[in-house]
Amino acid sequence: MESRDAFLDLARAYPQDARRPEALFRAAVAETMRSNDAAAIGLFDQVLALPRDAVSDDVREQTLYERAWALSRAGTADENAPAFEDLAREFPAGRLAPRAFFTLAEKAFDAGHYPEAQAEYLRVAHDFPRSPLAVQAQYWGAESMRRAGDVPGAVEAFWTCLAAGARSNVLAAALDGFGAALRAADSVDLARTYAGLASGVSGLSPDAAAGVRLAAADILVATQPDEALAIISEVRQDAPPEPLAGQASLLLAKYYIAKKNWDRALDALGVLESSRADEIGARAALQRGLALEAMGRTADAVDELVKVGYLFPDFADLAAEGLFNAIRLAHARGDEQRAARIEENLHATYPTSSWSLLLKAQERKSQTPPPRVDALRKAY
Repeated sequence: MESRDAFLDLARAYPQDARRPEALFRAAVAETMRSNDAAAIGLFDQVLALPRDAVSDDVREQTLYERAWALSRAGTADENAPAFEDLAREFPAGRLAPRAFFTLAEKAFDAGHYPEAQAEYLRVAHDFPRSPLAVQAQYWGAESMRRAGDVPGAVEAFWTCLAAGARSNVLAAALDGFGAALRAADSVDLARTYAGLASGVSGLSPDAAAGVRLAAADILVATQPDEALAIISEVRQDAPPEPLAGQASLLLAKYYIAKKNWDRALDALGVLESSRADEIGARAALQRGLALEAMGRTADAVDELVKVGYLFPDFADLAAEGLFNAIRLAHARGDEQRAARIEENLHATYPTSSWSLLLKAQERKSQTPPPRVDALRKAY
C-alpha cells in the first residue's frame, strides 16, 4: 500500500517528468501484489494511453506483459487473449512475448490440455525463433503431441527439435522423447527413414545423430537384427559419450537375443547390470530376466526379475515391471506361494505403478463370475 501510494504521488506531483510512466507502472505492479488486479489494469491502461514517445520501450513492453497477466487472472480467455497478441505485435523481437506464450503453454500442459499446449509451444518456436525459449518450446510441443496421441506428429516434432540444435538437457530429453514416440509408432519403415536422415543431415550434432540412429536400431533389432547391428556397430565405432555408449551396448545384447546367441547375450547383459547404477543397468537386469525366460530357465528368470528392484531402487517403474513379470512366471511355474509373496511386495512397494494397477485389473477380471447360460441365450 505504501509503495503504491508513493508511486502514485510521484506521478501526480510531476506530470511532465519522464519517469511518470514508470511510476504509474510500478504503482500498478504494487496493486497486483495486493491481488487487486482490477485496479492494476486501470493503472496499466493509463500508461498505455500516454503518448507513444513519452514511454520507453522497456516500460511499455513490461506494461503490456503485466497487463495481459492481470487480465488473465481477472477475466476470461476471450478478454485476455488480445492482450497477449498486443504484446507480440508490438514487441515481436522482445523477451517478454515468448515468455508469456511459453507460460500459457505450460499452464495448458499442466492441466492436461495437450492440443492447446502444443499450439502455444509451437507458436513460441515458430514466431520467436531467436528466443532462448524456442528450442525448449519445440521440445515441449513435441511432448504435447505425444501425450495427445499424435505419434507420427510427435516423431517429426522431436526430430525437428534435434535438428534445430537442441543442447544439454533439452538434447537428452528430446532423444528420450524421440525414442518413446518411435517405439509407439513401431514402424520399421519409419525407423529406417530417420536412421537415414540422421546419417545425412548436415548440422545435426554427433550426439543427436547417434541417439536417433540407436532409437531406430531399437525398433529394427527384433525383426531386422542384421540391419540393426550395422547401425549399432557404426555408432560404437565413433565412441559416443555416455549414456549413448551404454545404450549401444544394451542394443548389442538385444541383437544377441534376437540371434538366440544366449551365452553372449547373458554375458553382455550381466556386465551392464553389474557395472552400472543407471537406467541402462536396470534395463539390462530386466532384459536378462526375460532372456532367461526365453531360454526356458524360468526359475532363474524369476530370481533375476525380482532383483531389479533391489539392485536399482531408483528406477521404480522398471522395478515394478520386473516384479510383474516375476509374478507371471511364478504362476506359470505353479509356484503360487512365491507368486503371492512377490505380488504382496509389488503392491506394498509400488502401489500406484502402472504394473500394480494392471495386475489388480487382471485379478478383478479373472474373478468376474461367468454369465448365466440363460443370460447368454437371451443376448442372442
